[in-house]
Formats: sequence, C-alpha cells, structure tokens
Amino acid sequence: MQSEVYVCCGEQPTYLFVYKNNQGYGICKEHFKSDAHRFRVKYVIDLETEEKFYPSQIFGDVQIG
Repeated sequence: MQSEVYVCCGEQPTYLFVYKNNQGYGICKEHFKSDAHRFRVKYVIDLETEEKFYPSQIFGDVQIG
C-alpha cells in the first residue's frame, strides 16, 4: 500500500505531521499553530533537523484528539 503526503498550503512545509491513520501531512510554520491540524497526530517530524516528537512534547499543554 502506497502512502501519500499532502501539504497544508503553498508555503514550504517545515514539519511532517503523521496521523494515527499513518497519513503524512506537510505543515508550514503558520499552520503549525492551527488546532485543526493537530487532531489525531501520532508524531511530528521537524523537516530541518529530522527530529521526531510526540504531541505532548511539541504542542505543550494543548492536547487534541
């Protein structure tokens, strides 16, 4: 099964959000702040450093989904 990666807008993505259904979504700095994109995130990869973060690490006190 092939996975597709989507992007939030025309801006350069800075993060890769991987959701609980294993779908990938490239997120720019502006949309990173959007609660809508944070729903059901399994983990986040910083595309610059390639570091992997879990929602509690990268979103702080905001717990969504």
